[in-house]
Amino acid sequence: MFLQQIPLNPKENLAFRADLHEYLAGASKQARSDFVEMCRVLPPITFKTMLWTEQPKPNIRPYGVWPFITWDSQDGKIREISYYMAHGGIIQIGKSREVGATWIILGCGLNRWLFTPRDRGLLVSWKEEIVDKKGNTDTLYYKLDFMLERLPIWATPGIERTERHLRNLWNESVIDGEATVKNVGRGGRRTWSFCDEFPAIDYPQASAIDRTLTDTASCRIFLGTSEYESHPFNKIGSRKGTVQYFLGWWGHPFKARGLYFSPDINKIIIEDMDYYRKLAPEVFNKYEKGQEITYSELEEELLYKYPELKISFVADGGNPEKPKWRSPWYDNECEIRDPMDVAVNLDGNAIGGGDKPFSQATINQMLDQYVKNPSITGEVVFDIYNNKVTGIKFIEGGRGRLKWWGDLAGARPPQNHNFVLGGDISLGQGQSNSVCSIFDTDERIKVGCWSDSYTLPEQFAEQVYALGRWVGGASVMPLLNFEANGIGQVFLKRVRELGYTFIYKSSIEKKGMHEKSQILGWWNNPNNLLALFASYNGSMTACFRPKMTARKFVNPDRESLREATDYIFQGKQIVLSSCIEDFGGAKAAHGDRVIADALCNLAAQDQPKAAREFASNIYGTSEWFEKRFEREQYEKENRIKVYLDF
Repeated sequence: MFLQQIPLNPKENLAFRADLHEYLAGASKQARSDFVEMCRVLPPITFKTMLWTEQPKPNIRPYGVWPFITWDSQDGKIREISYYMAHGGIIQIGKSREVGATWIILGCGLNRWLFTPRDRGLLVSWKEEIVDKKGNTDTLYYKLDFMLERLPIWATPGIERTERHLRNLWNESVIDGEATVKNVGRGGRRTWSFCDEFPAIDYPQASAIDRTLTDTASCRIFLGTSEYESHPFNKIGSRKGTVQYFLGWWGHPFKARGLYFSPDINKIIIEDMDYYRKLAPEVFNKYEKGQEITYSELEEELLYKYPELKISFVADGGNPEKPKWRSPWYDNECEIRDPMDVAVNLDGNAIGGGDKPFSQATINQMLDQYVKNPSITGEVVFDIYNNKVTGIKFIEGGRGRLKWWGDLAGARPPQNHNFVLGGDISLGQGQSNSVCSIFDTDERIKVGCWSDSYTLPEQFAEQVYALGRWVGGASVMPLLNFEANGIGQVFLKRVRELGYTFIYKSSIEKKGMHEKSQILGWWNNPNNLLALFASYNGSMTACFRPKMTARKFVNPDRESLREATDYIFQGKQIVLSSCIEDFGGAKAAHGDRVIADALCNLAAQDQPKAAREFASNIYGTSEWFEKRFEREQYEKENRIKVYLDF
């Protein structure tokens, strides 16, 4: 078969191309027609003998301008995409970044434009300048022009080229481009359409384009790297009859060198064993492809026999949802990329492993291993006198607005620990709760939660101040974080009037680095909320990763975890599923316990574990005597049976 005779080595392929096209240039019309028919029926022949591509990044091979020699994993996709372009159908293609997916689909379309009379193609992207703009090498038409300019002379037709328009004067085939909903499909019926980076198109426009193309194009191809499961891109994939593909980095010959995965903690399975046998034959020759290997034993042998080699594996048991492919290239990318970037742009996972920002697998594990009933419920009561909070005490029972899971040590939380408070503030009109979560940074566990839906913001500020004084800890007062938007400023003004000064300061990014600002509290916007939840989800997941326990967040609060499962993605916005009315009318999520817990997790990064031997605990120091005097005075003033605040 002719396709199998085409060399895959670049130098050999170039020589093969030169001989082939020298022959065809002087061959009979029938010989050319036979070759054209082969290209039309088997599009990989067109790629491997006539098309070119480029890779502008020097750290990825091949680099520069190269003959478009497709991989075996790509050839099957090229045939299938070309089939549906000819016969109609819906194709949803997810992808990792930089696997040549756009080039492949455009190559399939160009093959039809060259060799199929009166073919009609339509290109759509998320903005006009990405479709066609002179001088922009990222556009779809730049890629078409790039491949056209390098066709052999005998195969290059007469061309009519204007903005977002390409016409073959030999056979009247056309490829047009659009970027706006109002123009998509206005040019008449199409044989095929290709929507590049479809998930980047805003939800309403993406939905409208999807509806319009249903009546416009027989074949509709949607390509993208999806961040949000609720985007129309993913809804298209779930429809009956849609053909789904995923083009992952693990199909790239350079990136997949040394391919392996970890099925369990301290276990690896190597797919590309030849890669490692060349590096360390004495170690890897005894293993077979697909064999489960204990990594600790392998690591010890590598260090003994090949100490100069830097061969390492990540044997973490994979993702809680599913094991995933890894390679030396991938492991290096994980070191330099943000985890969310890795999940979306390399693994091809929508955020949170689905349409939710929190991993259901992690929440299930938390419910199974850590959730328990509060050890005590009650109230932290206080008086306001002369604009000062006095008489702070904990009493069991009452309205039970404070739930406590930790050790009260007979009076207060352990004072040789550090704590943080996370506050989510409501209007106090019964529609949602004001919540203050309490997190022990030494034990990495949520120990308390105060909540009420009828406490006004100013009153909530007084309650949080009293909670902070009562919780205390090695830092005297817990580090306070809160949502600063809107009524958060009313809350902030009141707590500062009362004298609360140990307050979280937001970070700002400068030149790629995060620096602390003088802005108090955390400010809610779509990007910040996404980052907040991603960090919190990661900290909960760390509870079940032995090497990540230093950043874990243990949450015993069943109600908080239940609320976390209510969050979903609606387009690029995070909302509560119970608040969705319809698209465009979705209410912004107001997170109650989840927001408060996530703010604790954020503040815990700035509140380290306590130095257990601090001065006021050392017998005989002036600080110890001062602390004892304060306690004695307080006990004289509060004779009822209570848990004292200090």
